[in-house]
Amino acid sequence: MFKTALAHHQQGDLESAERLYRQVLKSDPKHADALHLLGVVCLQRGNATAAADLIAQAISINPRQALYHSNLGAALEHLQRLEEALESHDAAIRLEPGYADAIYNRAHVLKLLDRLDAALASYDEVIRLDPHRPDTFNNRGNVLQGLKRLEEALASFDEAIRRAPDYADAFKNRASTLLDMDRLEAALASCDAAIRIEPAYAEAHAIRGWILQRLNRTNEALASHARALEINPESPDALYFQGRLFQELKRWDAALASYQRAFDLDAKSDYLQGYLQHTKMFLCDWSGFDASLLMAIELPELITQSTAAYEALAIDLATNPARLQALKDRLASNRLTTALFDTPLFTRHLEAAFEQTIERYRANLPPEHLVIDSLRDC
Repeated sequence: MFKTALAHHQQGDLESAERLYRQVLKSDPKHADALHLLGVVCLQRGNATAAADLIAQAISINPRQALYHSNLGAALEHLQRLEEALESHDAAIRLEPGYADAIYNRAHVLKLLDRLDAALASYDEVIRLDPHRPDTFNNRGNVLQGLKRLEEALASFDEAIRRAPDYADAFKNRASTLLDMDRLEAALASCDAAIRIEPAYAEAHAIRGWILQRLNRTNEALASHARALEINPESPDALYFQGRLFQELKRWDAALASYQRAFDLDAKSDYLQGYLQHTKMFLCDWSGFDASLLMAIELPELITQSTAAYEALAIDLATNPARLQALKDRLASNRLTTALFDTPLFTRHLEAAFEQTIERYRANLPPEHLVIDSLRDC
């Protein structure tokens, strides 16, 4: 029966595969391969919690299978348990040092953890083991872009496209890098290439709109943003870019609506909160500045959007002493590390903004909004 279940799985019939794997486990609850593959099916069907539990059971029976550990890492990544995911991929690599897929997945988790230098080293190792995978070069380019090594990022995207000429995501990422380099016409051409390959690529339309905005082609930019949101109405990036354009056009109500919707979708974004409050000032709307302070001290879970939500939060904290104490402890800790209370850190951020402004002026670049990366560890 296990072989029949595996055949259904390989054919993409996940429902039959799950049913048959469960039948195998009824007769043999310690069938490690059935537990593992049932977990894989659960992950493929969107149930990462069940997947992690089943694959962990398989590992407890047979801990020497590198594939089990790698797939457990994938399930944990879906659950945003990134440190545990990293440990699982490391375990897979210890069991099988040349396991390219595990090293690739490790690189992806390191990128999500913002450990970019380590992620780059892992992607380089994957390329050494398997130099033909375009996705490795594409993700490597993203890491290099994050490290501000833009020429190297561009070369990596070009390598991805050389291996897969219809790789829309690589063209889009290439456009983003060219945009960072202020090579706007080349960025536009690369974005257009991505859209020719994949016409309903919302993110490519959003970036295209931002490039057109930078080129002062306002009507085309508005059309690109509208197309991006037609494809994906819940794209925070598309809403953010649209808000920026409305802001430049001094269409403050429209800008506020775009930023608010983007923030509702991505409430952890400090820069969205900043643009939202900045736009409110032009409308003489002073609501939400308490939320800005909570974001600045890294307590976004205390932000509420209505009186009812505020009352519910207050009651929860009043009746949950452990949660209240945990928040107090975080507040005490964050007072020592966040810019809201750390004057030297705030000063470094302000100086970095001045330096970027001067660099743009000396390079004859137009004025631009600045986003300062955290200097906490400097």
